[in-house]
Amino acid sequence: MDRRKEIALWLEKIFLEWQTQSGERKTQGDFAIYLEVDQSMLSRWINGQRLPTNENVIKLGNKLGPEIYDLLGWVRPECK
Repeated sequence: MDRRKEIALWLEKIFLEWQTQSGERKTQGDFAIYLEVDQSMLSRWINGQRLPTNENVIKLGNKLGPEIYDLLGWVRPECK
């Protein structure tokens, strides 16, 4: 499977879980604010149009867990 598609499916799943945990309907804009990323970039990732930059992969990894590194085929950073 294409890495963009894998990231898109993963982010969509995480977004839905995040909404469920919050107990209320949230938007992609709300999710972008939580992730500290640009809403238009998040939309492109979720739509499978783009991959996150290195800087954004680190942000996603810090907020959502190290699975992003696995999906990209990167070595996970060492935990401190």
